[in-house]
Amino acid sequence: LIQTNLIVMLEKFKIHALPIYGFMLDGLDLSSTNSLMPMCILMGNESHGISRELYPYITHKVKILGKGNAESLNVAVATGIALNCLV
Repeated sequence: LIQTNLIVMLEKFKIHALPIYGFMLDGLDLSSTNSLMPMCILMGNESHGISRELYPYITHKVKILGKGNAESLNVAVATGIALNCLV
């Protein structure tokens, strides 16, 4: 866990060509994604998603496919699913 300026950290990932996974509605199915280590995972809140200022840093847009009529996942649950699939 790191507490830092997010833009500064993403710049470091970008300089070293490390993947940055952004969880977005227009992303590819997470289950079809091959994870790359090390990586950065960006999660947004349920109503607004990831901040637009972070979009230029995202190298892999992904999403968690759902079943039924659920509108969204709690960010903690979504992060758990992401970590299970990517790590």
